[in-house]
Amino acid sequence: MYTVDGLFSRPGLVHTGTGPADGIELEVWDLPGSAVGPLLAPTAEPRHLGPPALDDGSTVLGFMADSGCADPARDITGFSGRRSYLASGAGG
Repeated sequence: MYTVDGLFSRPGLVHTGTGPADGIELEVWDLPGSAVGPLLAPTAEPRHLGPPALDDGSTVLGFMADSGCADPARDITGFSGRRSYLASGAGG
């Protein structure tokens, strides 16, 4: 998981085929279809919607990031999730 700069920093998952043994904590929201457009509208490259896989093998629509943004300095995978990253104070 990387933090991607923009108007303000947001998370993006980069599919690498591997990840932490304990996984990454995701926020799964139940949104009506009409809410997807407004949610996606402010999203710009390198972030996009894609299907991260959950522990049970199912997928959900989530914020992914292109592998080109995989800058080790922006890697927040070790925090196991964005909320933990923000709570640590490392996110500013």
